[in-house]
Amino acid sequence: MSKIGILLANASHAKFICYHGQQHTPAFEIIEEFTHDESRLKRQELVSDRPGHYKTRHDSRGAYGEDHDPKEATKEQFAIELAKKLNHYRQAGFNKFLFITPAHFCGLLEKHLAKEIQPLIFSTLHKDYTEYSEKELLPILHEQLFPKEK
Repeated sequence: MSKIGILLANASHAKFICYHGQQHTPAFEIIEEFTHDESRLKRQELVSDRPGHYKTRHDSRGAYGEDHDPKEATKEQFAIELAKKLNHYRQAGFNKFLFITPAHFCGLLEKHLAKEIQPLIFSTLHKDYTEYSEKELLPILHEQLFPKEK
């Protein structure tokens, strides 16, 4: 029987859920929860000061722009942490993964996944259900695991 892991995540919060059960008797267990508080900070709280200024020969002035977005960097850091955890779960015997995460964050996450995990992802849903209760999640997870034939 397959050991299915479900990653329910956004840029600041994630849950790793284990599915064990049958189609008619679903059973889900939250294995681990992750939070990344830095992703919730405002952009100005992530940088230490304002960009520097410069002056040209003709008495005009300008400001240096940022070469990277600090908010995006914190999201990417969380994606790296989750990718490492997913590799750990793969080594622990999970052989199928379902990702339920917003599209942008899913792209960041997939960029950092180990190559062995990519073929194990059997479905992806680009939604943010991290704030849903277990009762609200049950039908969503069941629908993803057992899609109805059309």
